[in-house]
Amino acid sequence: MSKSYSIKNLLKHRSIWMAAAIILVLFFHAESEVGFPGLSFLSKYGHYGVDIFFFASGIGCWYSLSKNQEPASFFGRRIKRIMPVFLTFIVIWSAFQMTVSQMPVLSVLGNALGVEFLRKSTEWNFNWYISGMWVSYLIAPLFYSTVKMLSKPKTVLVLLFLYVLTVPFIGNVHFLIILTRLPIFYLGFLTAKAAENGDSVTPVQIAIMDIAAVFGIILTGVLYNSFPEHRSDWGLGWYPAIAVVPGICFTISVIFDKISKTKLYGVFSVIGKYTFEIYLVHVFLFEFILAKYPVATNYGTEFLAYAVSFVSAFVLNKLAYILTKALSCISGKKDNN
Repeated sequence: MSKSYSIKNLLKHRSIWMAAAIILVLFFHAESEVGFPGLSFLSKYGHYGVDIFFFASGIGCWYSLSKNQEPASFFGRRIKRIMPVFLTFIVIWSAFQMTVSQMPVLSVLGNALGVEFLRKSTEWNFNWYISGMWVSYLIAPLFYSTVKMLSKPKTVLVLLFLYVLTVPFIGNVHFLIILTRLPIFYLGFLTAKAAENGDSVTPVQIAIMDIAAVFGIILTGVLYNSFPEHRSDWGLGWYPAIAVVPGICFTISVIFDKISKTKLYGVFSVIGKYTFEIYLVHVFLFEFILAKYPVATNYGTEFLAYAVSFVSAFVLNKLAYILTKALSCISGKKDNN
């Protein structure tokens, strides 16, 4: 009998997926003229790191809802986990924007609530991913109930429907960039259900997924070269994600499972723990500082920005923790009085 890998065990390495995803995103946001030599491939296709986030998030939402299916409880847990860091960061970012570009107060509120992108405020929006994240969380209870209730063939039909749903929005980047991520988010639920059912995959099946990933990346490159003016409004790099992401994630799990006791695994685990903070700081540095106020066009500047992103992410996490504890203490004292 050929060896097989338990999907449940493969999913235990999701923090490593997240670390790989944020590294891809870091390179994707890099400007080509200051990108590291020899890494143009990661810069071109690094947007698949975002799809890895949505895939892993779908799995995480399944596990969270499995413990408590009540939507209000689920949203409460998401808010409690994300908002301390996000609000701490957005206050700093908003102060910067109000100082250097006179961002209106209404946009401060829109960004704090994560809806600025949805009201088509491209000028003052921090980043589309924040709105996409909250949209996916709002849909998560529905996805969970659907996947839990339907048979496998019917859940696949739902996946196809999610793609059909995007078609009327082709040409509208504003919504297409979010809607094309919902199928890969939904696939996370399907994968988590397979893990719960005790399913496994063989090396041959993972190899087939890897071939699909290579095909998806090649297809993306062909589409980019054939229709360069429609890379975004037609979602040329977003639709193939369903073929690209599973193979990458499962292969990462197989590789890192073999080196789970090494320092390299530990480093990636730490990075995976702070991906949200790294993302926030990195977007701030690359899209709002380096892009608008370039201080140099050399590899050293970009390397410094990466280093600052990692260090600042750790500081942001600790600052949010300190502020949260301080507010809890203040609230506790008031209650006692």
